[in-house]
Amino acid sequence: MIGESLEIRKIYEYEFYDAQLALECMHAAVAPEIQRQQEQHQEEVFAKAKSAIESRFAGSDHIDPEVFIDAYVESLMPYIQHLSRTGRIRDK
Repeated sequence: MIGESLEIRKIYEYEFYDAQLALECMHAAVAPEIQRQQEQHQEEVFAKAKSAIESRFAGSDHIDPEVFIDAYVESLMPYIQHLSRTGRIRDK
């Protein structure tokens, strides 16, 4: 790990440039950050959906499963549309 840190510092300070090493270092740093941001975004989306569902059905003693499913899909629709626009899911 220390050797890697020294190589990263050398790249940062322009002492040498190894394209493969730079790519590996960037991938090691960027990939986990992208994953973390995606997970955080999903948590926020699901929290908003849960809140919308809870407020919609607050005080209901019985919820029709069909109505619940429709409401849940409706609450996730902005996220589903985003995934569709970015090509991460496709409409059939």
